[in-house]
Amino acid sequence: MRRWLKSSFLGRLVPGLGERGGQPTAAEIASYRKIFGLEPPAGGPLAPGVERTSAYLPMADGVRLAADVHLPGGQGPGRRLPCILMPTRYWRRADLRWPANVLRGTSSFVTFMARRGYAVVVLDVRGSGASFGRQTSPWDGNLRADLARVLDWIVAQPWSSGAIGATGGSYVGTAAEFAASLAHPALKAVVPTYSLYDTYADVAFPGGILNDWFATRWGALNTALDAGRLPSDMPLWMRLFARGPAAVDGAEAELPRALAEHATNSDVRSEAGAVVCRDDPTCGGVTVDDFSPHAYRAETQAGGAAVLSLGGWLDGAYARSVLSRFNSLANPSRVVVGPWNHGATQESDPLATAKRPVRPSLTVQYLEILRFFDHYLKNEGPAPAREAIYFTMGTGAWRRSPVWPPPAVVRELHFGPGESLLAEPSSAPGPAPGQDVYAVDFELGSGGANRWRTQLDRRHVRYPDRSRPAARMLTYTSPPLAADCELTGTPVLTLRLASDREDGAVFAYLEVVDETGRATLVTEGCLRLLHRAQSPAPCWVAGPYHSCLRAQAAPMVPGRAEEIALGLLPTSVFLRKGQRIRLAIAGGDADQFARIPAEGGSTLTVHHAGSRLELPVAAPGRLVFAPTSAG
Repeated sequence: MRRWLKSSFLGRLVPGLGERGGQPTAAEIASYRKIFGLEPPAGGPLAPGVERTSAYLPMADGVRLAADVHLPGGQGPGRRLPCILMPTRYWRRADLRWPANVLRGTSSFVTFMARRGYAVVVLDVRGSGASFGRQTSPWDGNLRADLARVLDWIVAQPWSSGAIGATGGSYVGTAAEFAASLAHPALKAVVPTYSLYDTYADVAFPGGILNDWFATRWGALNTALDAGRLPSDMPLWMRLFARGPAAVDGAEAELPRALAEHATNSDVRSEAGAVVCRDDPTCGGVTVDDFSPHAYRAETQAGGAAVLSLGGWLDGAYARSVLSRFNSLANPSRVVVGPWNHGATQESDPLATAKRPVRPSLTVQYLEILRFFDHYLKNEGPAPAREAIYFTMGTGAWRRSPVWPPPAVVRELHFGPGESLLAEPSSAPGPAPGQDVYAVDFELGSGGANRWRTQLDRRHVRYPDRSRPAARMLTYTSPPLAADCELTGTPVLTLRLASDREDGAVFAYLEVVDETGRATLVTEGCLRLLHRAQSPAPCWVAGPYHSCLRAQAAPMVPGRAEEIALGLLPTSVFLRKGQRIRLAIAGGDADQFARIPAEGGSTLTVHHAGSRLELPVAAPGRLVFAPTSAG
């Protein structure tokens, strides 16, 4: 029953349901050694359990926020503990009916850390859960002031050592990262996991295109949760288990009044639908950057908090998020990127020989977070090295590098006749010399288990064989590889492109085709043509940067070819001899993104001259192809 519950959305409200935070198994210790090349932190004797209390914390404007305080069980009076803060909008704790209430306890992460000598404070942010107030945007202008007051409150508690860390996954990780921008003297370290860095580019508008499926469903989820219920599209059994957010102890009568104040929270989908450019006003007059961590980079650096980030290659654009954060901040930093979906509930290596999803042990990640917090909050253990720890898909191997990207050689592939990818530009004639015309198929989509949907439902990312959709896209395929090679970094696509419309979109998919013809998606990228202008980036970005600002937005001139450059999402994959590299180009993704243009047809023309695909080949290494009649 516990395993069934924790794999559901209920497990998101009660993370790690059923894992009790005990000693790691021998297999988990071996996995930790494999990934990090170190022994896991030993820690001291485990507390026998966790003691929880709850309270309302008053903010500067009188709004009261609900908080749960978890302390190690059996601790004597006068013991001072470092604290971990987790600010959430997904109910700090759910009020569950039987049998879920029998199995509930505290979440696995809270239990794990509290039993190892930490206080853990889980906070319903303003306008959510059992807290009062309203939210004017997803991470609204009150959040930082609220967090500063909560940090002050923690320092003043009799159980507090005065050292604080902040962490969480997804929304919670972003809120934790905002705490790092306060330069609060007590906040020593933050661990944002599976969370965005640039709100506009990483989740809301990748490539400047509205992530419509996510915005619609996430908005509906928030509206339901803020009203104290699960959405109607959740399975009935989930809605029967969860009565709503847990009330503060002794203040059960306050909960209905708190929920009533949430009724005027901003509507994410309607607000997002009015945005085209990054600097368009939304959510009561602010822009998306006003609630984006990357816009507070200077403040976060001034605070000096150490940063550990975790992400997954198949988790939307969040692998790019953690790598951008790693390279943008001068703070002591460390990053881990695995073959994971959102929250690492499944391993999603598309090139693995075993295709059945595997659930990674969260305890292995908890051990690394523990080691990080132990050093910065308890002054225990050596300083964690500044490095990127990453998994190379198709190998089962973990690698470590002091820099990202690791050393690589950029290899260019060029477009040729017969929709080919060639090592050198081709001048061979054809029926339509040097160009390919594509009538956009706006009904084409990336499926219901794509990398963007896992960010909401945490499902396994599973793309079907891409060979059949290829007939509905424009594809370019290389000769077979003559030797194994590894691609690690950010592929970059440059197109000499014309459109018959003033606006449109390019969706690019990098695929591996095996000897049987099966095509496997490796990574992807997209760009709205209105936002094709390039500019200097405000933080570290691999590949071309598109500001998507109103001043740089410009319609295409129908029929005129222009250079369009976009970076695909970063990846690390091992390609084997005999496989082929394929680039697939589409003009829409009906399963995920808004249609551009909103109605009518569209035709894209790709000119071979000036079009190329740049691949980062890990050094030392080569990208060589078997000779063919076309090569």
